Amino acid sequence: MLELIDITKGYGVEGAHEYVPVLKRLSFKLSAGESVAVLGPSGCGKSTLLNIIGALDKPSNGHVNFMGQDLATLDEPALSHIRNQEIGFVFQMHHLLPHLTVRENLLVPTLAYPDKKRNALLKKRAEELIERIGIPQCIDRRPGELSGGQRQRAAVARALINSPRLLLADEPTGSLDHETALSVMNLLIDLNLAENTALIVVTHAADLARRFEKVYTLCDGKLALGNNPGKNR
Repeated sequence: MLELIDITKGYGVEGAHEYVPVLKRLSFKLSAGESVAVLGPSGCGKSTLLNIIGALDKPSNGHVNFMGQDLATLDEPALSHIRNQEIGFVFQMHHLLPHLTVRENLLVPTLAYPDKKRNALLKKRAEELIERIGIPQCIDRRPGELSGGQRQRAAVARALINSPRLLLADEPTGSLDHETALSVMNLLIDLNLAENTALIVVTHAADLARRFEKVYTLCDGKLALGNNPGKNR
């Protein structure tokens, strides 16, 4: 479903003294429904990697093949459609709109490509997702009325509203206490299994990363697959 081939990314003019290499001929494959955690220290390029996978940034060299398409060959409207329909994003901060209810926030991604025939189905899916993530009592509340964990759960549900093939989560538990972080990670894994949505999570937390099928470490611009004896799904 996803393949990265010889991805290189750096900032500045390559070969110049001030050039900063981030990713170095990195290659990676992800199958449909697979779950992967990526570990690495701050500044090693984890967010850059997710941005390239999610078509938010372009590599300096190399290819990103997603669902049979080389993203480098697509124009911006086509990339925007993929970002909206096929890829879900969860960030460290929830980025919920404060003046909207949880229900309304979940439906925001559906506004980019309105479809009157799908409206009723999407509203029903929003309600089902809110039930599945365990906060049905919050459906008509605004973000300011929710706890940190509830807001992040709502952000996860929003990322899934269009039934994407791939879910990318960048430090989704970084601002949460350990117990709440564990519950959010468990939620991501449960939804990965239930929705058959491929999942890539960037995290600093090695103990949480072990819950995923595969754990990679980003080091010196490349991904190294590690053993995962603590896997518990």
